[in-house]
Order: sequence, then C-alpha cells, then structure tokens
Amino acid sequence: MEVKMSSMPVSEAIANAIVGWDGCDWTHEEEDEEGERVLDEDGDPRYCDGESETCAYCRKAAEAAHEAERLGHEATTAVEAGDMALALTLVEAAHGLEMDYADAPAWDPALKLVTKASEMVDPVIVEVMPEHLRASHEAAGNSGVYPHNGSERSILGREEAGDMVGDDPEWVSIVRAVRPDDWSEYPLHGA
Repeated sequence: MEVKMSSMPVSEAIANAIVGWDGCDWTHEEEDEEGERVLDEDGDPRYCDGESETCAYCRKAAEAAHEAERLGHEATTAVEAGDMALALTLVEAAHGLEMDYADAPAWDPALKLVTKASEMVDPVIVEVMPEHLRASHEAAGNSGVYPHNGSERSILGREEAGDMVGDDPEWVSIVRAVRPDDWSEYPLHGA
C-alpha cells in the first residue's frame, strides 16, 4: 500500500495563504467610493488591473487582504497551541474575505487542511516506510531510525492509523499522540 502524503503542515498552508493573497487579483471596471463605474474621457468604463490606488474596489480588497492576513496569523497561533477549532473559525473567516474579492483563492488549501485537522478524532503521529525503500531495509536486516531511514511521518486519526498498522505492521507504526507543535511540523496524512 503506497501512502499519499500531504505536501505541507497545517501552519505552512496558512502561511502560504497569507502571502498568496494580497487583495484584488483581476482586471475589472474601476469603481468609485459609491460603487459606481468610473468612466474615461470618452465615456467608456475605465479598467483597473487589480492594483489601482484610485479604485474603491481594489482598496476594499486590499483592506480585506490585510484583515485576512491578521486572521491568518491568529490561526497560526491557534494551530501552534493545538486549538484546531479556533484555527478553523479564523481560516474560514479569512477564506470568506478572499472569496468576496479574488478569482483564484489562495486560502483554499489552508481551509482544506485546517478543516481536516479539526475533524480528526484523537490525532496521532504515524510513521510509514515508503515501498520503494523497503527492499533495501530488508536486505540490511533493519529499518533504521527516523528521519535518516527515509520513513515519513504524518498526522492521522488514531482509528485510521490503527487500521494502517493492522494492514502493514512491519512498515507502519504509531509514534505517539499529537502535541501542539506537531501541527507545524508534520503534514496531514492523505491531505
């Protein structure tokens, strides 16, 4: 059974979202403070590249991005404290702000990972030896010691981890219960 690993820990996904969205990210008709279209000298709508200082829409998007960044930093603090319920609330709020202004949501991966983390029951660290390394460890007569042996660790609910160990006890093991700082170090299993 080859194991699918997430590419990043939860806190890293939040950090990527924070830097991944900084406001308006698309070309649109420029708006004034009342939300009316701004016209050029020929009476045609003036288009904004998403970074205009005169476009009220862009300014609102930049303010929303700043608030999303603040929420993201608070969410990271919540993750580091192991409070996934609070982290989820904060990431949902940041994602909601972005969805009001952005076409390509940077907050989607963070929302996915924090949602999955908050739904885990009794999370544990599981260690898995990838299949492509198993033959060399069998030939050597041992499986070595993490992290030098090439095994991979991830966070998983205890019941799912127990099922994995039952399916492949020689190459999968539960290391321990998750500690708050683990959410910043290990990826979620299969995310």
